[in-house]
Amino acid sequence: MLPVSRLSCPPSPPPKSAVWSESDMAASSSAARPSLEEACNILLQNEDAAFTAATEMLFKIVQNIVTHPSEDKYRALKRSNPTFAAKVCSAKGGVRFLKATGFIEQGTGDDATFALPADVDPELLGQAKAALKAVVRHRTQQMSRANEAERMRENAEAAQKLADLRRGSARHSSDRSASPWYRSHRVRGWRGAHRRWWGGSRTPSRAGRRTR
Repeated sequence: MLPVSRLSCPPSPPPKSAVWSESDMAASSSAARPSLEEACNILLQNEDAAFTAATEMLFKIVQNIVTHPSEDKYRALKRSNPTFAAKVCSAKGGVRFLKATGFIEQGTGDDATFALPADVDPELLGQAKAALKAVVRHRTQQMSRANEAERMRENAEAAQKLADLRRGSARHSSDRSASPWYRSHRVRGWRGAHRRWWGGSRTPSRAGRRTR
């Protein structure tokens, strides 16, 4: 899993004494913002559980902002939040998707906060929701195709094993039938059964004449 430090980040934040203005945040966001497509492609690199956890939480984050656009608590995300850190920050592409949506990372380490400027185009949030739906649908189709391919492979292996068993059984029967020992014992077995059936070595006609 890629560490967050290796993801594309905006320029270093100003000293704590400085104050971020809305224009500064917007300029920094547009200068360092990755694309939603790029972020989604990286999200697809996660294992199933991490992918599901990340996409579900990212969708919830965006949906909360769309539903409550005037509430600042939904526009600021603390990296120190255990749930947010485990589901988004630790997933490949999680932080990148936030930045593609317009979030700005302020601060460093556990004190860092992801803030969404108030002037972010609402259309970008709608595109973020659509991108998450599309990437989840794509992942579902990937899993379906992979499961179908695995099922077909297992069926092919089972059919091959059955064919091998049948060929082995037929070859064994053929080899046994061709053996002189098997043919001689088969004839002897038939003669013994014939004698037991007709009562000794006499032929049916003689046995019948003696009886009469």
